[in-house]
Amino acid sequence: MLFSFDTNSCSRNHRRYTLCGLHHVEEHEGPWQQCKACFDALEPEMYAFYGTNDFNFEVLKEPPAFKPTRCSVCAGVIRLATDGYAMKGREYLCQPCALKEFPDLPGLR
Repeated sequence: MLFSFDTNSCSRNHRRYTLCGLHHVEEHEGPWQQCKACFDALEPEMYAFYGTNDFNFEVLKEPPAFKPTRCSVCAGVIRLATDGYAMKGREYLCQPCALKEFPDLPGLR
């Protein structure tokens, strides 16, 4: 459906969810595979996701290793690319813990 933010638009998803797309939109110099500005712009987990997901035409050959992101309250693993979460400063809160911490915050349900 048009404007649904569904993941069936190849050009939109490539632009929004790949390192190539980030590199192009931010107008960085050189090849995206070697761009330090792109690497520094993302958490290692998201850099690996943006470089290896199905929206890429060319997959990043050596994505960085990373420790799982954990909720600062319950220590559960949060998959940044797919799970709901909130941030409080530099801390991540999983969706259930964020709902307890911020019961009136829109968009978490």
